[in-house]
Amino acid sequence: FPSHDITYKHYAFLEKLLTNPAIAKNFAKGKNYESMEIQTILDQMINFWKTYNFGIFVVYHDQRPIGLGGFKYVMEYNSVELLYCIDTEFSGRGFASIIAKDLVLMGLNQFKLPEIFGIALAENEPSIKILQKSGLFFMEKRIFADHSYLVFKISNQNYNHQDFKNIQEINL
Repeated sequence: FPSHDITYKHYAFLEKLLTNPAIAKNFAKGKNYESMEIQTILDQMINFWKTYNFGIFVVYHDQRPIGLGGFKYVMEYNSVELLYCIDTEFSGRGFASIIAKDLVLMGLNQFKLPEIFGIALAENEPSIKILQKSGLFFMEKRIFADHSYLVFKISNQNYNHQDFKNIQEINL
């Protein structure tokens, strides 16, 4: 799929995704984001790109934005998390699976990430299947904000572990 680094011109699309209750229920926060939070998140995503030359992409289909995909650093795991989010208008068509698989390959091969992890709500079976189809293996179950999450991971065996200590976390 064609994709573009996220920029300020994508604010309205990001806002559409992050304020959609059907999508937001799957975020760690478990609910919609407010406008001020969305601007902060967008600022962090853009700064991450400027600093590390990778991050969140806006994914297009037929010249329309359909979702987000990419990576964010998570300090707790000292690792990079695989992220994907599809507009509900396009969900159920396999786009998230394709995006996730492509991102895993890109992360391991192009960006030479030593490992990638993904998180899904324990009851979010479609997301769990996407992570598994993308090659990630179950690592652990976590409780956060009264919700059960499953953590999956894939390691790049052909790469010496990169030090992520200087990467800043984006708080989604």
